[in-house]
Amino acid sequence: MIMRQSIVVTILLLGLTACAAAPHRIASDPPAPLYTAGADLPANFVLSTNEPFWQGSVEGGRVLLRGLDGERSLSVDENQLLPDGRLVNAHDASGRVMLRITPRPCQDSMSGADFPYTGKLAFDDGQAIAGCARPAGTAPADAP
Repeated sequence: MIMRQSIVVTILLLGLTACAAAPHRIASDPPAPLYTAGADLPANFVLSTNEPFWQGSVEGGRVLLRGLDGERSLSVDENQLLPDGRLVNAHDASGRVMLRITPRPCQDSMSGADFPYTGKLAFDDGQAIAGCARPAGTAPADAP
């Protein structure tokens, strides 16, 4: 009988501990936008970063990469829709580049312009650089 009571008390304490450790949302936090695999994320897009400045334009089987070091044209190896966004991997003789966008609004850190997608750019498996993205063929966003 005592062992059964000990087990019940242990289970109750574990349940209370789990509840206490659960993260709490602040009422003013907006809910994260829902995303469904297969949603309309463009296969062709433009991703821009600041500090360092890079612009990667994905158009069909090519990525045109522009930055302070000049321009590179890379061959797309993969342009894949994922459950949480789109991933593009490309390469040229100088190395590999990864571009990734997610369906979350983004505000440019320098100009304040709004974009429909958040993006990341990485070189040769290095640290990803955060940026913003828009569908290819659309005008760049105007700053407020």
